Amino acid sequence: MAGFGYGAAAYAQVDVDTAILTASPHKLISMLLDGALQTMNEAIGAMEKKDIPLKGKLLTKAIRILEEGLKSALNDEGGGALSAHLRDLYDYMVMRLLQANLQNDPKKIREVIQLLGQIREAWQALDEKLANTPPTSTETVAVAKI
Repeated sequence: MAGFGYGAAAYAQVDVDTAILTASPHKLISMLLDGALQTMNEAIGAMEKKDIPLKGKLLTKAIRILEEGLKSALNDEGGGALSAHLRDLYDYMVMRLLQANLQNDPKKIREVIQLLGQIREAWQALDEKLANTPPTSTETVAVAKI
């Protein structure tokens, strides 16, 4: 039966890998936001169980999602002030997660969850708006050239 657990985990990983490979850039950001939120919630659970190594591993993962995923995806040229503000906010979140890890403080993680949750809500609203808006003629041309 031990092989079944491994097989199920491998199958789940293939499913995740496929979702990543076929996702739009907008969906990839959604996946990063969801992953960071889930990881931080798991870190709070590890903290409550006094599982310090797991807490550290999970907070490191959340920080990497913020730094290497969300922050690196910002478009500084086209994003203007919004991109700069998000970059500053992601830096603040990373600082709070580092403090939470060092001080074993779930309140700091919850603060970051709340902030990132607001970004996630705005991102979802944008996704819904884009889905319900027909492309303009210039967008159609741009897609056709691809």
